[in-house]
Amino acid sequence: MSFGAAAAAAPAYGPPAGWPDLAPMALAKTDFPGSRVSSQGYVKPDSDSLAEYDRSLAGARVGGKRTFLLENDLDVFKRVDDADLIIDALPLGLKLEAATIGKDFAKETGVKVKYTKVGRPQSLGVGNNSVGIVLHLGTRAGEIRVIFAVFRVGSLDSLIVFAGLPGAQLGVSHAKQLAQMSVKHIRTALVPQNTVVPAISGTVLVGQTLAVQTGTWLNFPVTYTYQWERCDATGANCAPIPGATAQSYVITPSDVGFTLAAVVGATNVYGSGSATSAPTIVVPPESPPPS
Repeated sequence: MSFGAAAAAAPAYGPPAGWPDLAPMALAKTDFPGSRVSSQGYVKPDSDSLAEYDRSLAGARVGGKRTFLLENDLDVFKRVDDADLIIDALPLGLKLEAATIGKDFAKETGVKVKYTKVGRPQSLGVGNNSVGIVLHLGTRAGEIRVIFAVFRVGSLDSLIVFAGLPGAQLGVSHAKQLAQMSVKHIRTALVPQNTVVPAISGTVLVGQTLAVQTGTWLNFPVTYTYQWERCDATGANCAPIPGATAQSYVITPSDVGFTLAAVVGATNVYGSGSATSAPTIVVPPESPPPS
């Protein structure tokens, strides 16, 4: 890994189809008062990844201790197994690369590293799978701890790497705090989000059947719900119509003089969202029966 800034933004890259922007899911400067963004943006993903967004923060404090490195990388993988592989391989990977990381740190900072030691892997207690590990770097100024933390939510990995100044007692407990903060951002962003509102079709006359299309949603809703509403002539002051919870609705005499709208709810494993159609025209009076 690099102790410098994350890769620069690459406008050609972005979230995969059906996914929202990954930027709101990353740890932000607002999470760490007084910090600033040193780099952020989408970067070229690895072959097993559909998208990657990286953000680095400078001047962030974790547990009251100032960090000289705090980076959060978000990866959307093609398969859950690929996302889990990053987590499962981290302990061994750090053991194999600890010496190299120490040399890179010394080269970039000019601080001689006397020893490297990899701590015991621990669960972060968030997401579907997780691990946190401390890498200890011994220097003349005191021990520097670099904490690696990664967890999975669905097929998305959030990797957090942070390090304090010599002697700062940062550890996995602090990684758990950051992971909890990160998973809240992710789950909030992964609830269904509507991009094209539902649309009503059919003839607006008493006795005719209207139908509502679900519209277009991000984050792959699993189920949809429907609630028809009766609104005033301007399409405002809407109220649910009792029992009208199917995708279609038969217009009744009670609807005359009102407009109709439909609320579509979309749900996935992370939560629910809703969107309301544009109202219909005013339901006209019934035609009198022929004499």
